[in-house]
Amino acid sequence: MESKEKEIKKDGVYLSNFVAMGISFFILVVAIAAGFFAKGYFSARPINTGTGTGTATGTRPTAVKAKSAKEIYDLLPKITDTDHVKGDKNAKIVLIEYSDFQCPFCARFHPTTKEFLSKYPDVAYVFRALPLDFHQFAVERAKAGECAVKLGGTDMFWTYADIVFGATDLNNVDLVQVGTQLGLNSAAFASCIKSTEFDKKINDTSDGGKQFLSAINEGGGYGTPGAVIINTSKKIAEKLAGAVPLSEVEAAYNKVK
Repeated sequence: MESKEKEIKKDGVYLSNFVAMGISFFILVVAIAAGFFAKGYFSARPINTGTGTGTATGTRPTAVKAKSAKEIYDLLPKITDTDHVKGDKNAKIVLIEYSDFQCPFCARFHPTTKEFLSKYPDVAYVFRALPLDFHQFAVERAKAGECAVKLGGTDMFWTYADIVFGATDLNNVDLVQVGTQLGLNSAAFASCIKSTEFDKKINDTSDGGKQFLSAINEGGGYGTPGAVIINTSKKIAEKLAGAVPLSEVEAAYNKVK
């Protein structure tokens, strides 16, 4: 028997082409709805943020309004006697960096900071530890930096940073060997690292860095290296977007000086 409607066979059952079209349309609607749901769901999930030049983390459901140079300066935790400072503590221009001793981007940025400081000796440099949660050895290495200062003096911190960031593999740094390179008492160094003596300092510095970087990052997240250049006289600051090249550090310097 002929019919004006062609028929198709699906799973052993004959369906008219109108019914088949109806089923196809229903499947299409469901697929589109599922796509919108997935987009909304994943956009509301905790995500990693960053410029692509630094390791970043943090949750941020909403963006942050861009901050002025004055606002960035005002939000920055002030320099204290507990900070690691290279250069003149009373310098007008200061480079402040939040860093992680297991962060590959921080290791990449480290030689840039050294080159910049050698080229601009009027600039002071402040290093603040911000161990990221997903770096297994970051907290231990931050503590080791504090212990290096305790056992070897203020300048020992910078030698320690050079050795750690200069490692071939940041995931495999032997702190006992680092202590030996620094000429520190191995037993005292190991004991200090295992202690809780510097836990509060590192936690406070890290928490302050997370809040500050999240507040000035338009994406609302934080990451390392997170750095700013400030002018203490003009009370302004320029942020650096991760492990930037020397030219961008110099551009920020010229904006604030």
